[in-house]
Amino acid sequence: MKVIANQSKLYKFILNDSESLGLRQKTEKVLVKKLSKGFPLKTTVARDLLIEIVSSIYVSVITWWLNNDMKYSSQFMATELVKFFELGSRSLLPSN
Repeated sequence: MKVIANQSKLYKFILNDSESLGLRQKTEKVLVKKLSKGFPLKTTVARDLLIEIVSSIYVSVITWWLNNDMKYSSQFMATELVKFFELGSRSLLPSN
């Protein structure tokens, strides 16, 4: 989140792209690739769908944050996202 905060104008432009340049879609595609490497192979929800859901949430939350003048610190946003996914992942990912 700090990287995004430091270059907020660039990320705001990318994430608010009206699809004419396809920048948001490219950003989501890169995020999906990165998430695919870190997710377990077996998930309760279809893995490809789960990765799409998670990446969409990240991009939407970051876009909201930028469009609301980063009213929370990058550290707070990162912590809240982690909390959200920790709470949600208990029912979405199998326990070991």
